[in-house]
Amino acid sequence: MQVVNVLKDYDTLIITGGRMDVKAIRRFLDDLEVMKSDKLNIIAVDGGIERADELGIKPTHIIGDFDTVDPDVLKRYMMDESIQVDSYRPEKDETDTELAADLCKRLESKKVLIIGALGGRMDHELSNIFLLEKFNQYGIMAAIADELNVMVYMTESFYYEKLSSYKYFSLISLSDKIEGLNISGCKYTLSNGSLNQFSSLCISNEITDEQAEVKFKQGKILVISSRDRFN
Repeated sequence: MQVVNVLKDYDTLIITGGRMDVKAIRRFLDDLEVMKSDKLNIIAVDGGIERADELGIKPTHIIGDFDTVDPDVLKRYMMDESIQVDSYRPEKDETDTELAADLCKRLESKKVLIIGALGGRMDHELSNIFLLEKFNQYGIMAAIADELNVMVYMTESFYYEKLSSYKYFSLISLSDKIEGLNISGCKYTLSNGSLNQFSSLCISNEITDEQAEVKFKQGKILVISSRDRFN
């Protein structure tokens, strides 16, 4: 079974334009050591260009229709010949973040961290979460993170490594029903149970061993590590 560690081995960072606590996110990224790789693809998506600027992170790619980014900031990045620019018309079928997912496929990314995807408009927030399925279809492990949450999308049984700074471990079924669900290594275990779509049964569990073991027959699960505050 796959071992999931959401705090390491990313080869691509996507920065989108949602609200973020810049100071907390900078500390979060430092904890991941994700910025220390000289081979890291950094994709700033439309308004995420401003977020990258605030974080002091230079993107390798900027992408979008650029309708929500400050023109002066955009101009500065557009003039940098070391940055790849993918510009699209505002009248399109995909969100800018979905275009970034397609770019990750072209870049042959294997593990992607997305920040700035939560907060702001609810339609964009939900769309970003559901994009995790598209990354999965592309064979890419993608995680969405802010200062309080890290979430991934799983379609098969897995081990999930404990995160000392995240107290809670939650599973949300995105399928009609997850059957044959077994959860071990946690405060609340489950044996051959079922999890209905959007049920709160597996919310606010806690990992007690070094790893949680989650087995199920088939289906789609949103896995969320969370904490009440970022110290």
